[in-house]
This record gives sequence, C-alpha cells and structure tokens, in this order.
Amino acid sequence: GNHPEALKYLDLALAANPSDPTLLQLAAASAMQVNDFPRAMGYLSKIDEAALDDPSALADAAVNLINKHRSADAVTVLDRVIVRFPSDADAYFYRGFAKLQGEKTAEGKADLEHYVSMAPPGAGHLAQAQEILISIK
Repeated sequence: GNHPEALKYLDLALAANPSDPTLLQLAAASAMQVNDFPRAMGYLSKIDEAALDDPSALADAAVNLINKHRSADAVTVLDRVIVRFPSDADAYFYRGFAKLQGEKTAEGKADLEHYVSMAPPGAGHLAQAQEILISIK
C-alpha cells in the first residue's frame, strides 16, 4: 500500500532489468495509485507487447486508467492490445467504454458493436455492452 516507497524499489529493480514486463506492470500500477500518469504511461510504453502471451498485462493497466478517468491514456494502451491481440473481444469492450468516457460516442459505439459481434454467448460484458448500445442509439 506504500506506493511511493514501492516505486523506489521498483525503479532500482528496473535499473537492473529495464524490460521486465512484470516489474514494468507493477511500477505502472503504483504510479497510477499516486496519480503520476505520465510516469505510469512511461512504464507501460516500455512493455514489449510482442513478447506478451496474453493481453492481461496491458488490459489490466487500461482498466485501471479507465477507473481513474484517464480515457485517452486507456485508449492508447488498448490500441496496443488490439494490434497484438485482435481477437481479444474484451479489449474492444474496454476501448469502447473508454472512448465513451472520453465523449467519443461514435468511436465508442463502433467498438462496442464490434465487441458484441465477436463476443461468445454469455461473455462477461455482453449484456452491459448491449445495454449501452441501446442507450446511445
């Protein structure tokens, strides 16, 4: 819970391992907790998405950014997720949500429609996405 102190140690660990995705993800999360978003985005930008096996490292960070009302930053991260994992339906849901949060209704609607078209039946956010789409039509 002591994020300023954690950042000191994470920066020390990153000095020896500057491209470690786990350390970068932890550092980004701690930076978000202290509302240092430029620093958080700096850590996230160093994560090599080509080396990731699944989208969760970046997608979880994007969700944290959405929760902090940093929709433009979340969209930037989710764009990277979608380029690397184009079949990850949840990334389209979260990017659509972030775009709506950033008052980009047409773009957000398009992402949510794409999510609904590709999400399997019973997907976690399917009902929510459908409700949002009905409300913005």
